This record gives sequence, C-alpha cells and structure tokens, in this order.
Amino acid sequence: MGEELDISNAIPENSPFSVVGTDDISKIKDSKVVVIAGNNGKIKTGRMDLLKGNLEMTRDFVKNIQKYAQDVKILVITNPVDIITYFVQKESELPRENVIGGSNLDSNRLHYLLSKERDTKQSDIHDSLVLGEHGDTMVSIFSRAIYGQK
Repeated sequence: MGEELDISNAIPENSPFSVVGTDDISKIKDSKVVVIAGNNGKIKTGRMDLLKGNLEMTRDFVKNIQKYAQDVKILVITNPVDIITYFVQKESELPRENVIGGSNLDSNRLHYLLSKERDTKQSDIHDSLVLGEHGDTMVSIFSRAIYGQK
C-alpha cells in the first residue's frame, strides 16, 4: 500500500492511469500492469536474506496473476530484484518482454556521486550504469558514464 501511495503521488494529475495497492489478488482483474512490490523477510546481512521468503510469496502471487489479468505486463521491484524477476518470468511463462524488473536506484546513485566528484550538475552526467543485484555483487560500469553534453 505504501508503494501505491508513492507511485500515485508521482502520476501527473491529467494522467489516464490509476494505481491501486492491494494484497487481494482478485483486485488486479483486467489490469494492464501489475507491480510486485512485496516483502516477506528481513535484511540481516544483505538483500539476499530476502530471497527464500520473497520467492515463496511471489510463487503464490504469480500462480494467480493470469487468472485475473491475461494480457499483463509485470514490473518486479521485490528484492533481490534480478533473481525474483527471472523467477517471475519463468514461473508465469509470459514472454520476457512482459516481465520487467529492477530499479535504477543504484545507477541513479552512481550518477549523483559522479556529479559530486566532477563538481557539476547531475544533468551533466549521462549513462552511468550499475549492473547486478542491489547488494555486494553489483558492479559500477564507469566506462559508460559520459560527462558533458550528450
């Protein structure tokens, strides 16, 4: 429900889209996009601590998605997001382009840090990229970063 509020607050007032947060799977009936944003665990040492509980939670959810929304795109933001996204795609048997995962949070953080390092505006940094799960194994791809006009 918190994710619903965050997303709803970011939607322009004249947008034709609406967002509904729920833990009642039947509420996704005829949805075009479903966001999986649940959490069923606690982080002790890293986001991988969430894997077992979040896989179990996601498995139950995915079993029912197509029952209520046949032509659906799924956006996964549940951690560890890369693994959960792959799991959702395989479990749902949807085409891979219908299951989108991830967050650009780490790439945005790199973007921010590079702008501070260069003592410039964030708009002067382009294409900074972080790959991998949001944790100890993520890798910053500095060679992609562009400073200046794009």
